[in-house]
Amino acid sequence: MLLTLTFLFVTITPPLVSHFRHPALAMLFMSAAVGYGCFAVGIKVNAFPTDLSFGLPEHGANFALYSLGHSLSLMQIVNVMVFCGAVIWLQERLGAMYFPSLTKLSFWLLHLGQATSIGSFLALTILPSPRRYIDHPVAIDSFLMAQTASFYLSCMAALSLLGLVMLSCMRHRCKRASG
Repeated sequence: MLLTLTFLFVTITPPLVSHFRHPALAMLFMSAAVGYGCFAVGIKVNAFPTDLSFGLPEHGANFALYSLGHSLSLMQIVNVMVFCGAVIWLQERLGAMYFPSLTKLSFWLLHLGQATSIGSFLALTILPSPRRYIDHPVAIDSFLMAQTASFYLSCMAALSLLGLVMLSCMRHRCKRASG
C-alpha cells in the first residue's frame, strides 16, 4: 500500500506543480517524465541491493525480474512523455500551437491512463503472497479490467495528441503558405 501511495505522490505531484507554476505545455510532459523516471530508478535501486548483497533468497530471482519489468515499463512511459514533450516544445517555439487546452486535456488523459495502469498493478501488492488467480479471482479480475480500461484511455489520449499535433502543424503550414 505504501508503494502505491508513493507512486501516486511521485507521479502526480510534479505535473500538478508544473501546471500551476509554469504555463508551458512541454513542462507538463517533462515533469511527468521526471516523476515516472524517479519512481523507476527507485524500484530498480530498491530491488537489486538485497539480491546482490545477500545472495538470492527464496523467490529473490522472481522479485528481481518483477521489479526490473516494472522499471523498464516505467522507463518506456518516460520515453513517451519525453518525446511528446519535445514535440510540444517544438510546436510552441515555432508558433504552431493552436489547441493548447485540448493538448492539456490529452496530456491529463494520457497521464491518468498510464498512472492507472501502473498503479493498479501496484495495488495487487496488498494481496497475500501466493497471488494466483484461483486464490483471488475478484481482485485479479478487477485488476485486469482496470488495466484494459487504462490501456484504452492511454491509447485514445495518445492518438488524440497525435491528431492535435498533426492538425496544428497543417494549420501552421497553411497559414505560412497563404501569407
